[in-house]
Amino acid sequence: MPRQTKRSETIQIPLDIASGKISKAMEIYGVTTLLRIRQAISRHPDLSGLLGPVAKELEDQEKQLRVAKSAVSTAKSLIRKSV
Repeated sequence: MPRQTKRSETIQIPLDIASGKISKAMEIYGVTTLLRIRQAISRHPDLSGLLGPVAKELEDQEKQLRVAKSAVSTAKSLIRKSV
């Protein structure tokens, strides 16, 4: 396997950072915050009108983060193949 060039290495590092940040955001949106919102709605059903749309927005944002993470992964694999 050929060694990475300085250019591919300088591209790979920001992609690795972006991937980590996206993963953390997915964890926060997809797991922690959404779970807390659903718990609040189940404990206080009168809040469903207020918090339901927020939960839907978080689900949509989490889907967009999955797309972004996939794009970063694809870019990383393309860089590895080109080296």
